[in-house]
Amino acid sequence: MADKQIEITEICNKIYRKNDEIELIASSLEEAANKKATAISKYDKAITITVLKLRNGLIKEFTDEETGEIIEIASMPASSLEKIARGIVYKECFEKEEKEALYKAKISILDAKKSQLNGLQSTMKVLQ
Repeated sequence: MADKQIEITEICNKIYRKNDEIELIASSLEEAANKKATAISKYDKAITITVLKLRNGLIKEFTDEETGEIIEIASMPASSLEKIARGIVYKECFEKEEKEALYKAKISILDAKKSQLNGLQSTMKVLQ
């Protein structure tokens, strides 16, 4: 009986710790959601500004930062503007994708912690 009581106490302590982990992750979700939303809005704004600059001829070249190659932007069909703009604002796109992935990762971790908590709670019911 004493062993069972010790086991119940250990499971109870694990439940409390798991609950604390869940609360910590859940509280960080709001910040992650804000970062995700900010990155998305920055990307959308950068695309819009770049398309307008391309359309008005304000951007005349693109420099590939990796190779240093300068590529002249000549006349292009309107249907290509957004694709070209996305290439020009690739850094904002990366940040947007990174923030979205981090947000989704936090949700996955939260779901995993909830599953672990459910398992501990089921174990506790069996022991009682």
